[in-house]
Amino acid sequence: MCRAALPSLPASLEELWCSSNSLAELSDAPWFSRLTQLQLLDLNRTNITRLPQPMAALHALRELYLEQCTFLHID
Repeated sequence: MCRAALPSLPASLEELWCSSNSLAELSDAPWFSRLTQLQLLDLNRTNITRLPQPMAALHALRELYLEQCTFLHID
């Protein structure tokens, strides 16, 4: 599980579980685009408002969970 303020994470990380916390923003995290091995990202029940632009660089991502993200706006 991750906290509302995420630290820099290792590029070799394969799973990031952030569900059920007050996380609202990932786009300003400079390390996010370096998570090239990330296969699972769980943002269920967070306060995230938009998906970060660097997600396009996450070629290994196979599972993305966005259930009950009531503030999420997808353009």
